[in-house]
Amino acid sequence: EFYGKLGEMEELLKDQRFFRCHQSYLVNERYIKAVKCNSVVLRNQEVPISRKYWNSYRQSEERNSE
Repeated sequence: EFYGKLGEMEELLKDQRFFRCHQSYLVNERYIKAVKCNSVVLRNQEVPISRKYWNSYRQSEERNSE
């Protein structure tokens, strides 16, 4: 169990390929099937991606592809 803020969990998992896509969502990058302009498609679910986190996702993908 975890009783804390999502930001704290994000910090704990930052080296394990988790991505903050929205104020309320933290997703494992290994389960991402597609990224749309306003959502992230996982195996069996679609969750929103905010503009704030969209930009950080694009930057991290650019760094990973270099």
